[in-house]
Amino acid sequence: LGKVLLHPSFGALPQWAVVGDTFPVGCAFDESNVHHKHFKDNPDFSNPEYSTKNGIYTQGCGLDSVLMSWGHDDYM
Repeated sequence: LGKVLLHPSFGALPQWAVVGDTFPVGCAFDESNVHHKHFKDNPDFSNPEYSTKNGIYTQGCGLDSVLMSWGHDDYM
């Protein structure tokens, strides 16, 4: 149901904002993410601080320190 957020009547959010995958934010987008090609439209894609493998995180920081995205299922 969260995919309706792509529709103009419900906000017309960009594809990268409502993808189905949950992924870490603050670091480079992994090519295994669903519809990876749309991430080039995300403002974070070209941010040098977020474009490396570790991005804003230190190696081994643990999942408690990693911020994760929300997917279309999470809008429910």
